[in-house]
Amino acid sequence: MTYPVVHVKQPPKLRSPFDAPEWRAAPAGKVDRFHARSSAHHPATQFRLLYSDDALYLKFHVSDRYVLARRTHPHDFVCNDSCVEFLVAPESGDGYLNFEMNCIGTLLSYHIRDWHRIPCGFVDYERLSPELFRSVQLETTFHDVIQEEIASPVEYEVALRIPFALFQETTNVPPPRPGTRWHGNFFKCADKSSRPHWASWQPIGEELNFHQPHYFGELLFQ
Repeated sequence: MTYPVVHVKQPPKLRSPFDAPEWRAAPAGKVDRFHARSSAHHPATQFRLLYSDDALYLKFHVSDRYVLARRTHPHDFVCNDSCVEFLVAPESGDGYLNFEMNCIGTLLSYHIRDWHRIPCGFVDYERLSPELFRSVQLETTFHDVIQEEIASPVEYEVALRIPFALFQETTNVPPPRPGTRWHGNFFKCADKSSRPHWASWQPIGEELNFHQPHYFGELLFQ
């Protein structure tokens, strides 16, 4: 499947709602392919992706229940919380990057060159440097730690700005132009909630593993 990444001259505000006119320039993609190991809880998750001359802009909107957010330190395993993820592989680049955010804005981000699993992580990967990590801007609906699950229905959004300088520094690719094709996938999970689930934009096969670049969909820059 191909997602068209629309160019904007005026970048959207990260705090603007998912359906604000500045975000509606991007089509809404659905994260609705739930892995067989998921519980019966299937939160409705959508995303929009835009780009300007110098950055990517991503917004998630989630209608959820059983929400928790206990991880607060950079590079904590936020996938255990109520979490959204974006994995992106620039065209002809050196590997791919993952951006994993819980619903209060704790971020985990790696540059992954070889995605095959080993006990300590991946065969070849590294965390973003502190400088690059700080260059990612992030806004969320919730901000405080959620130790006890919110069982009632809630809606929240997670938005981020990723500068193209980050991709140049890590994967050695220039900023995309109209016609550039990258690849990626979008995810929703909550590994350690009372209703664990794992959903994706593109299917990931029988193995419960988001890190499978051969399953990534196409991101076509307009």
